[in-house]
Amino acid sequence: MTAAPVGSEPRRARGRPRSELSRHAVLEATVQLLGEVGFDRLSMDAIAARAGASKATIYRSWRNKVELVVEAVDGLGRDAVPEPDTGSLDGDVRSALGALFTAMRSPRGAMVEAVAAASQHHPDLQEALEEHFLAHRREMVGRILRRAAARGELREEVDTDLVADVIVAVLFYRIRLRPSPRDSALVEGFIRLLTEGVRRR
Repeated sequence: MTAAPVGSEPRRARGRPRSELSRHAVLEATVQLLGEVGFDRLSMDAIAARAGASKATIYRSWRNKVELVVEAVDGLGRDAVPEPDTGSLDGDVRSALGALFTAMRSPRGAMVEAVAAASQHHPDLQEALEEHFLAHRREMVGRILRRAAARGELREEVDTDLVADVIVAVLFYRIRLRPSPRDSALVEGFIRLLTEGVRRR
């Protein structure tokens, strides 16, 4: 059998696959355009043009504009507010809230506020935000509380699921209806309200 000549094997693509790069480009284009024109004026045509992708490519991954916007916003939330694990309830809450309010003061934070405000007039967008964006935030808060309970920081009768619901509801209210002020005093007040209400004395 004749040996294949050196260098005859097909080259492996380096870096991320083309499909992943395209997906990232579409999500990034969505974020940029949301900040420029808002949700109502955002179109799939504009997203496709900005991302350098076809609309067919976009519709293979997202059924409509709402799905695409929610995933883009959710991705921003995950990147901007990584889940903390400092070893204490106070530390985790302080870290998470500090990262959240820092993110909300950025231009992309203003985009998240705009989408949250638009959801008041678009039931499908509000439902999608609740099922995905808020659900992911609630899951993170729930894990923080369960770790605190396992360390013995919470009173035994505390319902961590209920507390997680309340925290996320309050934060979404602040983002959607009362986006300011976002400063250290608000962070400290929220920490006191939370920890004094659930912490073992």
